[in-house]
Parts: sequence; C-alpha cells; structure tokens
Amino acid sequence: MVPGWGAVERAANAGAQLGDLQRAMDSMPADIRLDPRIDEALASWAACMTTAGYPGLRQFLDAENLVIDIVNDFTTANYSKVDLSLGETEFDAIKASIPGELADVQAEEIAIAVADATCREESGYIETRRDVENEYEQAIVDTYRDDLEAWVAVAQAAEH
Repeated sequence: MVPGWGAVERAANAGAQLGDLQRAMDSMPADIRLDPRIDEALASWAACMTTAGYPGLRQFLDAENLVIDIVNDFTTANYSKVDLSLGETEFDAIKASIPGELADVQAEEIAIAVADATCREESGYIETRRDVENEYEQAIVDTYRDDLEAWVAVAQAAEH
C-alpha cells in the first residue's frame, strides 16, 4: 500500500531522511533534458516541422511562440475592424465582425498544432522521451530501493 501525501509529509517531519534520494529525484528533470537522446529526438521533430512548412523551430516552445506571433499579428491587423457591440464577449464580437479573418488565423493555429503533434509522434520524440524518463526513474529505484522502502515504512507507520 502506498501512503497518502499527508502520511508522506508526516513521515518526512518524523525524521525520514531523503538526502541523496531527494537530490537524485530533484535533478532528474534536468538530467532528462540534457540526455543526448532527447536532443536527437528534438532535432528529428524540428526537421519534421521544417518539412511540414515551419522552418527554424528548434524546440516545442518555438512552435508555441509561432502561434502567439500569428495571433498577435492578427490582432494588430484586425482589431480596428472589430465592433465590440456585436457580441457579449470580445471573442463573440470578433467572430461577428471579421469571421473570415478569424477562420484563417484559427486554421493556421490548427495546422501548426497538427504538425506539432504529428511530428512529435513521427520523429519518435514521444517514445524516446517516455523511454528516457522510465530509464532515469528506474535507475533511481534501483539505486535507492532500500531508502525508498524505509521511507514508505516510516510513512506507513506515521499514518497509523
């Protein structure tokens, strides 16, 4: 039985020492990001995005920023055309005032999102990321199994 978080917190307060285990868990996200397999998969994603018509993207945040730029450009170019009296919300007014322009920007957003999702899958990024995360997690379990079991025992004892 895995204890609830309240029991884990009580166990930690009761003296369960995490030490090296906690440091290993804390460093795991950075270790995963720095793993060369993640870089390779991300490069494959970027190449796929280039093929899909979105060159120059090197990381997922670049795709998100591209969408933000498109929306900002849309707003700058079209906001003066919006009649706010045409809707209860600003979005309703935009839909009523400039439906064609809105449909175009939404189609761009969808196209980028579909390309991103497709490229994450086709590049192997999703599988690689999962495998690398599992490997790092398993290494922590293998290295700190005794500490983990002791911590669970203290947490379970604190629960009762």
